[in-house]
Amino acid sequence: MREFVRLVKALQTSDENGVATPENWVEGQQVIVPPPHTVEDAASRKGKGYDYVDWYFSKKDLHISKA
Repeated sequence: MREFVRLVKALQTSDENGVATPENWVEGQQVIVPPPHTVEDAASRKGKGYDYVDWYFSKKDLHISKA
């Protein structure tokens, strides 16, 4: 049951935030952001809280406010 809840949370997070979740993702871990559309978009990610792996692959912390 725990795995089912984790999976549903990961799918909801992806859908609500337009991101992807890595394998075995749990709330609080970084998410994968979509690749940039232009070179300028890629360059603008540096210094904005992205874990900049390469121009097309970035991750970031997703701060979800709990209601």
